[in-house]
Amino acid sequence: YLLAVCQVHQNREKEALETIRSAIALVPESGDFHAFHAMVLSDLRRTSEALKAADEAIRLEPDSDYAWSAHASVFLSINEWAKAGNSARKALELNPD
Repeated sequence: YLLAVCQVHQNREKEALETIRSAIALVPESGDFHAFHAMVLSDLRRTSEALKAADEAIRLEPDSDYAWSAHASVFLSINEWAKAGNSARKALELNPD
């Protein structure tokens, strides 16, 4: 997971995608991994897959502000303002700080 984060910061999203997929294969119950997967897919403009990954993150960890933030980010990337706002509000409700 941390390697994938580093790869994204180095603008190596395609490599990060493979890395995060490997992490998910090892720990499929991690909502954070699925949320980050959604972010990488969104960066690659693979929004349909990104939304599925964000939905999975929320399914696994419905009280995760990170999962809801990823969900909001995917909706922002496709100009779904109302849906993005709803997800962002949920993230803020879970973690107002």
